[in-house]
Amino acid sequence: MPVRLRPLTNRSEAVVSEQLHVGLGESEWRVVPQVAIREVIRPIDDKLTPPELRLLEYGHFDFAVYASRRFDTPPAFVVEFDGPYHAANDVVDRDIAKNRLCDRAALPLLRLSQEDLTPLEQRTVIAWIAERFVARQREMPNLEVWAQSELERLAAEGADMDEVVESLNYDTSVIFDLDHPFPENMEIAHRLLDRYALRTLYVPGPADDHSLCLDDGGWSSGSENGLVSEFAVCERRCEIRRGGEVLHAFVAKSRMAWGHKIRHSGPAGGEPPRTADLWAGEYMDWVIRRVEDLSSRYVPGADPHDITEAISQYNAMRYAERWIGGAYRSS
Repeated sequence: MPVRLRPLTNRSEAVVSEQLHVGLGESEWRVVPQVAIREVIRPIDDKLTPPELRLLEYGHFDFAVYASRRFDTPPAFVVEFDGPYHAANDVVDRDIAKNRLCDRAALPLLRLSQEDLTPLEQRTVIAWIAERFVARQREMPNLEVWAQSELERLAAEGADMDEVVESLNYDTSVIFDLDHPFPENMEIAHRLLDRYALRTLYVPGPADDHSLCLDDGGWSSGSENGLVSEFAVCERRCEIRRGGEVLHAFVAKSRMAWGHKIRHSGPAGGEPPRTADLWAGEYMDWVIRRVEDLSSRYVPGADPHDITEAISQYNAMRYAERWIGGAYRSS
């Protein structure tokens, strides 16, 4: 047989597509698979490198998200699923060229990995990101109008505006995050309370009860190396307590692609110079070159630091559930 039929996506990409559609729900936003890059990005100068020109001519995005089924506007963002084969050198080079094209076009690029496909209770991280994106598009304009009118009112009343700004009460991003937490966190928190009388920050109680304490000092940064992206990492030191007694201590962690490398040179993906002086010239030069190798254009509503903070809370509660469940069974 000289030709044969083939599916539009592989199995993992099909899951990504399904979960994006789950998150977008009944909105007008549409997911289009296998979109040619030349249909999204158009060169307007001759500054593209040969690898970028080849990618522009022959490459594609795994998915592009458009505002409606008419597709008469550019996509709001594109999605790449980085499977195991993305570790190959030639694929890494193409991925970095793709990062750079998106950076030049000011196009948000969401890079996902296999761990983002894992269901957490009833929801994947991908679906939640899509939900937040739709909610932000719907709510943020009105929220910004409200915040601006409140700030103007407070200024007219003679309020100390430095204190008002520091309070974050009118920071629209903070308000949006509080209004759109990871729904599964509340579900598992209530399950911990009902099954094991374990209270969390979602359902606090008396000090002598069982409780799960999450270290709010858990850090979130881009310190882990990846082939084509840095990762926002949130790590929390956690304790399961009864009153003042620590029954068990552990670490909960989550990560998400944060800054995409935009050229295959310099220290991107490498180790820093060995020095105890973090202000040394050699080390600072390395930091500067590293930052220059990265681009961070987030999908609206999906700042990786916010996502990892919420998922680290989920991972902490899920671990606590497994541990305390085992403790109950063995007692």
